[in-house]
Amino acid sequence: MDTVEFLRTYDGNDAEPARTRYRELVGRADADFEVLDELTYNDREMLLDDIAQTLVLAERIAYRFQAINRTRLYDGAIFIEDDDQSR
Repeated sequence: MDTVEFLRTYDGNDAEPARTRYRELVGRADADFEVLDELTYNDREMLLDDIAQTLVLAERIAYRFQAINRTRLYDGAIFIEDDDQSR
């Protein structure tokens, strides 16, 4: 299942699938950062774009978990409190 499908179907009942997917995405971005210096300028720009998209998907998973469970997915996460959460 890809990340978009995961976001569409994740019901929030179990934190482990969300944490696992989050770690996979962040790990992929970290691995991509390791090879940046070896690339040409154009390839580096494309990889940076891919890294940014990967990290955005990871944060969307964290936010979806937070929105459903009203708690952080991982330590150090920014907790976004909106009107629904403050009531």
